[in-house]
Amino acid sequence: MSDIEELERLHLGLVSLSEGNLIHSERFWAELDLKLDEFSDFLDKPSQNNTSRLKLLSGEIEIENQTYSINDDFKHGSLQLSDALDLDELQAAKLFLQSQKDAELLDRSILTTAIVLFHERRQLLLECLRIILKMSADLAEEKLSYSKEDGAMLLLTVKQVIDLIIQNRESNASRPGSFLQRAIANMGDIKNQLQKNSEEIQGASLTGQYLVPQIAEIMSIQRSCLTRQHQTLSVVLVYLVKANQANFQDFKDFMSTIKVLDRYDNVLTHYFLVLTAFLSNFGSPEGALTIEEARAFHESLEAEKKDNDPWPLRYFQAAAIVWWLGEYSAWYLDQPAGPLFREISPEEEAASRSNLFMSALKDGAMEFLFAISAEVKPSGWHSPANGYLQKWLQPKVPALPPNGEPFSDHFQAMMMEQLDSFIDTFITNMPDTLRKLRSDQDEKRSATLQRAHDADLERFLIIVSSAFEDRPDAAQAFWSDPDSNLYGFLTWASRRSSTPLVTAFCEMLRSLSNGEDCATSAHKFLLEEGPSSSGKMRRINSLNWTQIFGELHHWISKIQDRPTLPKSTIYREGQMPPDQREIESESQIMLESYLRLISRLCEESAVVRLWLFANTSAYLLDTLFFLCRSAIPSRLRACALDVIRSLLKNKSQEISDHIWNLLDQWIMGGSGPSVFITLKDASADNTQLRSKEAILDSIANGFEEPYAFIRLLQELVAPYQADKELNDSLPFPESLGSTYRAPGVDYYIDFILGTIFAKKTSEDLDIVQLRLLRLGSLQLILTCLSSFNEDLVVFAGRSNVGVDLAIKASSVETYARLHPYARVMDWMFNDRVLKALFAASHQDISEVSSALPQSPLIIGLLHCLEIMNCILNLQSTYMQIVRPLLRNTGTDPDRIVYNNALVSFEESVLNNLQLIIDLGLYAGSGQRSLTIVSLKLLERLSSSKTLITSSSSIYGNRSDVNKMIGILEMHGDSSRIAKSLASEMRSLSRELNEASGPLEFDVKFGILDFLNTCLAALPNSPTIAHLLLGFSCNGESVGVPRGSPFASESSLFHAVLELVLRVPDTFDGIGFSPWHLNLKLRGLKLLGALWRSPITSIYSMTELRAQNFLALELSQLDLVTSESLWAGLPIGSDDFYTTNSSECLAHFLQQRSYLLEYATLEIHLAAQAKAPSLKSRILSTLLGSTTLDNGDVTQHASIFNLFDFAELEVDGESSSPSFGIFADIDFEICSKENSAGLPVHDLFSIEELLALRLNELKKSGKFTTQVEEEQGKREALSILAHIRSHDQRHEIAFSRLGLLKSWVNLLIMILQDGEFPISDKVTFILQTLQIVIPKLEKYSLGNAKEASELARLAKTLLFNLDFAKSSLDTGRAGDATYDRLFQLFRVAVRGIHSPISTPSLRETFYNICYQYLTGIQDLSGLTMGFQRRILQTVESSGEKLIDVLCDDAYDGDVTCRISALLLLDALVSLGKREDSKYMIESLVRLNYIGILVDSIKYIPDELFASSEKEVPLLLSYYKIKFSLLLRVSQTRLGASYVLNAGLFQCVAESQMFSRDPDIGAFEIKSSETLEKYYELLLAVIRVINSVVLSRGPQSDQTIQKAQKFLEQNRNSIFSTFKKQLKLKPSQKEDNKSFALQELIKSYVLLITMTNFLDLEDHKGVKIGGKRIFT
Repeated sequence: MSDIEELERLHLGLVSLSEGNLIHSERFWAELDLKLDEFSDFLDKPSQNNTSRLKLLSGEIEIENQTYSINDDFKHGSLQLSDALDLDELQAAKLFLQSQKDAELLDRSILTTAIVLFHERRQLLLECLRIILKMSADLAEEKLSYSKEDGAMLLLTVKQVIDLIIQNRESNASRPGSFLQRAIANMGDIKNQLQKNSEEIQGASLTGQYLVPQIAEIMSIQRSCLTRQHQTLSVVLVYLVKANQANFQDFKDFMSTIKVLDRYDNVLTHYFLVLTAFLSNFGSPEGALTIEEARAFHESLEAEKKDNDPWPLRYFQAAAIVWWLGEYSAWYLDQPAGPLFREISPEEEAASRSNLFMSALKDGAMEFLFAISAEVKPSGWHSPANGYLQKWLQPKVPALPPNGEPFSDHFQAMMMEQLDSFIDTFITNMPDTLRKLRSDQDEKRSATLQRAHDADLERFLIIVSSAFEDRPDAAQAFWSDPDSNLYGFLTWASRRSSTPLVTAFCEMLRSLSNGEDCATSAHKFLLEEGPSSSGKMRRINSLNWTQIFGELHHWISKIQDRPTLPKSTIYREGQMPPDQREIESESQIMLESYLRLISRLCEESAVVRLWLFANTSAYLLDTLFFLCRSAIPSRLRACALDVIRSLLKNKSQEISDHIWNLLDQWIMGGSGPSVFITLKDASADNTQLRSKEAILDSIANGFEEPYAFIRLLQELVAPYQADKELNDSLPFPESLGSTYRAPGVDYYIDFILGTIFAKKTSEDLDIVQLRLLRLGSLQLILTCLSSFNEDLVVFAGRSNVGVDLAIKASSVETYARLHPYARVMDWMFNDRVLKALFAASHQDISEVSSALPQSPLIIGLLHCLEIMNCILNLQSTYMQIVRPLLRNTGTDPDRIVYNNALVSFEESVLNNLQLIIDLGLYAGSGQRSLTIVSLKLLERLSSSKTLITSSSSIYGNRSDVNKMIGILEMHGDSSRIAKSLASEMRSLSRELNEASGPLEFDVKFGILDFLNTCLAALPNSPTIAHLLLGFSCNGESVGVPRGSPFASESSLFHAVLELVLRVPDTFDGIGFSPWHLNLKLRGLKLLGALWRSPITSIYSMTELRAQNFLALELSQLDLVTSESLWAGLPIGSDDFYTTNSSECLAHFLQQRSYLLEYATLEIHLAAQAKAPSLKSRILSTLLGSTTLDNGDVTQHASIFNLFDFAELEVDGESSSPSFGIFADIDFEICSKENSAGLPVHDLFSIEELLALRLNELKKSGKFTTQVEEEQGKREALSILAHIRSHDQRHEIAFSRLGLLKSWVNLLIMILQDGEFPISDKVTFILQTLQIVIPKLEKYSLGNAKEASELARLAKTLLFNLDFAKSSLDTGRAGDATYDRLFQLFRVAVRGIHSPISTPSLRETFYNICYQYLTGIQDLSGLTMGFQRRILQTVESSGEKLIDVLCDDAYDGDVTCRISALLLLDALVSLGKREDSKYMIESLVRLNYIGILVDSIKYIPDELFASSEKEVPLLLSYYKIKFSLLLRVSQTRLGASYVLNAGLFQCVAESQMFSRDPDIGAFEIKSSETLEKYYELLLAVIRVINSVVLSRGPQSDQTIQKAQKFLEQNRNSIFSTFKKQLKLKPSQKEDNKSFALQELIKSYVLLITMTNFLDLEDHKGVKIGGKRIFT
């Protein structure tokens, strides 16, 4: 592990600890201990020196005790690195050498990579140190979620670590200065280096020179990294100062450092943060100074101010003075005692401080603090009020330079905490100054009769606003204690005063109203019902609800008093009449602040919303809609729309419908109710409304109003809070607008998508405004699409649930027709909207990477991609159901907006393939949410046939290129995307070593899912997955170019492989982790797809072998037992199948299956390659030992250990619950196939079905009591749990069977390709049988599928066992072998007649028994009674065994019949040897001998009806059947039964012997017809001969029948003899004539036995002479 990786691991551990996680804390502290020196050393970067330079130039250097000879390129690169970093030349050379491998991973030059790694290491060290210091502070204040004991222990440890770091630094005499002093010096060094870089860039710009791209990149990297380090150092210093690690001299030295700063930029902001910590720590009575020291320092500040020795930035100096005064004044709150204060006048001191404060204000102190508070927390969200306030309150202090490095979250948090502290101390310690500040401003405003005045008090209020925005916990300090100074300040500041001050107060109150509690407290404050401070009078003349609504009423009255303009006038801000300009000034801003405050309170507090609806409902809504209808500035109308939107938070249907009606009356031409008509009569002209188009055109102008209108509509079309379970209602009244137009909200959708999104966002707008307009439109689109429940439409057509009755909409048809989804989908196939949508999806990747996660850019991109995913999900329902429905209901042709030529969204993507590149880049942007959504969409698109089919239309001559591959190759972005994905896969994350939840893995899940889906879509053809994994795509094949990331082991493929090897499976306390198993399984699935595919198998297998994949996996394998925990539960737990524990087990089984599949393929390929040494290593590994490269042998799990899963007792099907009222529902309509092809149920859809049935019964009155309804809900829950359990059991069974197959296949492959020595092979077989037989016996009685696999293995083992070898015959080992084989035979016999046996399973058992019986019959080592014992086993199985055997032999599949006949043959043979009549009698009992004999006559017909492919198998069946008859007929009893069954008659009827071979041999469709014919005749004649022989010469009946047979077939026999005579000597030796010659011999035998020739010569005369019978 590299140094960077170790620091990343350390950083992740610290993050985990800071979040309250103590897992692996001991290991973590050990890792931290190893790095303590580095925390001190990084402050002392060795600078360039001549000695090191000369050593480097000598050409020979020593790095880590190894001497290197270096060339000129290495020297040049090292010197460049040294110059760029101001680093010692030898240190630079070491870094340059170490960066060479990382350069390939980062796809950058070695120089750039070295600079990146250098800064990354320093930043990681700083971040670790910052977290350690923050933990110390948080633990001391008990802010972390630890128990008291754990917190105390951890605090002690953290403090020891901090002490070690600081003491380590200070104990080194060679490095003078304390840790804090060196940190401050480091900030200075970084500032100088930043300034140097800036000067170089400016110099090049002034001289007209262009920087080389690499140098420009390095400059940019340096600036970014150095700024971040400077920023983090400032936070570290704040913690150190707060921890009293600084002394007074450090403070004074720091003041000397910062007083020379001459530019307001990020660097000065960092210094200012440290300054605030020094001022707070050394200025207050609780600080480090005595009153004498503090007073002396104060006098020096005052003297510096009086002596006209200003800092270059006067406002910076002034801010320092004001902050100091806020802390220092605490010394004088109470009458100070001591000799020093006897000589001074308190009044004079107070006046002096006040004068100094006022002087600092004149120099811009508050303006600078305001600038800091506003700009440290930048936002991409446009706020007109903030823009106005900044313009008004920050006229002198410049804005921070654009394009600077954004402030980190922890820096912002620290700055806000410091401002919080300043606000508290200023309010507490300088109340008189605050009052004086207000009175002075009031006097100036009254005296000059002008609005312009010093706005320092307003600035202070806005500073409070900025400091507490989005910090509800901190804001509670204002509300929690009515006796506090902060609450008193609120009361004082709320007194009625100038309009600007009221505006500022409203902004402050708005920021203090974040969160439900704070907003409710602010509401009570405005009601004047808040907690009163003890001993204080009731608030008088303070801002309250009455004043706010009074101002609104007054303002609206002034609007009514104005002369009206013609109704056709469209009001814009630039068209205000002269008498309205006053409204646009202060009073308008104040009115905006009122509306913004109301909006915030309504958004945050349900109490406020309820109060407003209860007390001001009609008045408030009429007020707001009157403002919307009036000729007012657009910004003010936007504020009114925002308030209406805020009233819809957690909306009810009643409120939403009411606002919809008011909105529709305004927009569509209705007047609507208005309480203002009663206030003052309005002229007739003023009541006339403009047309809908004019109103919408007016709304579309500018930015604020259309954005507010979009947000209002988005809230209106969102589903009701109570309907989010089913989304089965329309978010508006069904009759909306029906009296004057078509009902619905299509007109609003048309306006937003057609006018705003498609048209306005294409205009030349400010970038922030453009992003927000897009964001609002995209939010509206996404809400409309995601709130549509397409399952309702599907269920209505496929389910017997009464969906029309069950849903809240009047009908499913109405729901589908009027839901905004339908109109939005129309627009999603509109060319202009698609153009805007794809434009929104295409953003600069550098901006995306650096943007904040909650910025409009990122959220807009997220929504854009989510919309595309929704379109892909919903387009089939839209195209097949909704669009035809709309067409059939008579949609106005003029309102059709979609492009009929587009039949799918993928076709539009085909014309915008830049999206594919963008998605790949976004996936590696580092924006977690964006990465996940991008990968999901890329996964969908990469499996689309429209996009992955080949085409040459745009890619020149390469007609065989996948379109997506083509676009990536055309623009050369595949390498960049692949490297970013590989970086994501390689990124160290603490979840790999901790039992984290699924959210920790989602990015890696997304990458693997995308790659797996892409490979599955075209498994044997190149895809973008191959391209990104590191392969080159060439037509229909892939390759690995030299020098490619794949060849250098830095590709995405290798990143996935590293992940698979690195992810652990088990953790203490929970056992197997479901998330880790799932992650590893997805990685193995990807590797499996590659090693299975013919185009990638050779490359992937070679690479996996090179990485020693099999041995590494086996070495870290966790074996399982019945006691193993799966996500914290054992397999026998009651909740096992209804939790993710069952998924965990399924993933484990699938994961193990992939590993065994890989091992099987490895052995097979090694055997094919004829590589005995490789095969030997693989076999050794599989048998439990691996030899390492250094010769050491390591032991690990063997192939036999991997049968551990067989010990896991998986329950069968769970008991089915009572379906009751749900009995008639077909849940299979909710079934789908998972990635493995296994049918599973969509539980969400089933839950919807159950809810619909409950709604149906409730609406139809079937539930008469609440008890019945609750019972129905309980039944629904039990059904849902049962279906989940059912699916999980099936998946486990499926996965277990797959693993068993893989294990069996591996053992079979070992046997087939292992090439063991004989003794080792026998040992292997017997060891395997020992493991398998008990499970085979068990499964044969309860699990046919698993029994089939084990039986297949047992059969292979048995067939690979050479029974003829002497190793089976002697000694105790031989006895043990016989017993084990006999045990297998006994299990097979029982399995044959098992109730669950299947034909295929029985066939395997037949083969096992047959091989066993034939193998042991000639063994010399068997005892006398062993075969008798076997026969007894057969007899003890009863009639059922022979019944099953005979049934399969007669009516089974061809192969099963053959196997059954073979076993019957072997059993008859065994009975013959043991002189037992059991088998013959059993066959007679079943009439099976008669059936066999009778079947002879049907042989010709069967052969004639068979195809040429079926003939060989059929002939084999006949051969075995006659073999059985032959075996039966070899006993006298059996021969009698065969003869009596009509042997000769059946043979005669078959006419097999009546054919002339010279004319045509039978109906055998084969290339060797004659040979097969002779073989068939031979089989029959042997049975006849056996019968004649067994019956003996005394059986005249038999002899006569045989003679008759010969007489009837003499021509055929004669032709056969002639055929034999024609054979040449060479042909007689040919195997093809073997059957003919054997047939001749059998004829001769039969003729001889029956004395047929004598009979022919002497008709009617008894032939004498000797016969063969004696």
